[in-house]
Amino acid sequence: THKHCLDKAWGKPGAFFITAFFTPAGYVSRNEKGSQKMTKNQTCRLCCEEKQLRQSHIIPKFVFDWLKKSSGTGFIRSSEMPNRRVQDGEKEHLLCNDCEALFNQWETTFARKIFHPFIKREAMRFEYESWLLKFAVSISWRVLTWYKPGDLPEISEAEKCLFAKALQTWKDFLFDRRPDPGSF
Repeated sequence: THKHCLDKAWGKPGAFFITAFFTPAGYVSRNEKGSQKMTKNQTCRLCCEEKQLRQSHIIPKFVFDWLKKSSGTGFIRSSEMPNRRVQDGEKEHLLCNDCEALFNQWETTFARKIFHPFIKREAMRFEYESWLLKFAVSISWRVLTWYKPGDLPEISEAEKCLFAKALQTWKDFLFDRRPDPGSF
């Protein structure tokens, strides 16, 4: 079943760049009104269950909210189309509501306890807690899921296998089926 789920999950063509903060360049595909569009039942890429999928942010929305707020113009732009304003970071129909809620708990805690206090210069030292590793791994999982080996022709078969192994290891860690994210 895991291989079947991975086979279903991989397959979006197109090469994108990832910046130093793992921010995917490019623009967001949204419906005409810009709303959070739900899909018909599809395979959730985390739990592998057939459910309605949400347009999940690859990098949490609070990062792009801050980028817009702190930019000189109040907008963000794509590195691929610099003359075009974008509203938000890259999104994809990736997770079901349950898995989105799982990731959201770590994102919200990170934003509240670390990101915003750091940006406001209210705190420069932070206590390491167990949720922080879950947050970091959830971001890595999203980026690797979105940024597939098929998008990069220079990636070897051995590296593609490592991608799949990392995704499975991280998934097991995120679902508490293993105590750590392993060597990834």
